[in-house]
Parts: sequence; structure tokens; C-alpha cells
Amino acid sequence: MSAGELGATMMRRFAGYAHEEMLVLYLDVKNQVIKQETVSIGGIESSLIDQRVLLRQALVYGAAQILMVHNHPSGDPEPSPADIEVTASVLEASNMVGIALVDHLVIGSTDYVSFREHGYI
Repeated sequence: MSAGELGATMMRRFAGYAHEEMLVLYLDVKNQVIKQETVSIGGIESSLIDQRVLLRQALVYGAAQILMVHNHPSGDPEPSPADIEVTASVLEASNMVGIALVDHLVIGSTDYVSFREHGYI
């Protein structure tokens, strides 16, 4: 599934949400989804994520890769400084344990931003 296809799917999933939610897709070596989990539910402006929990789950599921997705209830998919910071932190930690961070999508009401496509990772 391409970033565009996933972005469109996730825009439908998050339509009307008044709070932020972070999903992680745990993937095998062939990019097949092993498990999809909500790892954080936040307020109107933020969602906290514990990278240790995220990576522990990846190890438990035997994931080779992870893909992060979260929504912005404001409708604006532009990553916040906190989004960029948490992504960099997860990227660093995941590299240490040999699990690839494939992408992080930020979902708005009519568009999405792919960290990979925009050169953030």
C-alpha cells in the first residue's frame, strides 16, 4: 500500500475525530501488516506516545518495520515541532533495535503529510 492509499484510508478512518489518536502498523519484512494498534489517545492538541511500549510491542509481534499514523483534529496535517521530535526519537530508538521506521503519516481532514515523502525521515 502506498502512502497515498494509506493516507486516503486513514482520512476516512479519522473523519470527525475531536481528539488525536496514534496508530502503529507493525509490518513484516514484506510490508504486510501483522498488527495495527492504537498506542495513544490524546486531547484536542496532542497525543503522548511511549517509544518503549511501541518498540516492545514490535519485538513481541516480530515486526521488522513499523509505520506510525496520527491525526490532527484541527484538519491541518502539517507536522508540529512535537511530531517531528517524537518521530526523530522513535527513529533513533528503532534503529538501535533493528526495526525500520517506514513512515509517519499525519492525517488532516482533506490531506496528509508523509514524513518520508517530505524528507523528515
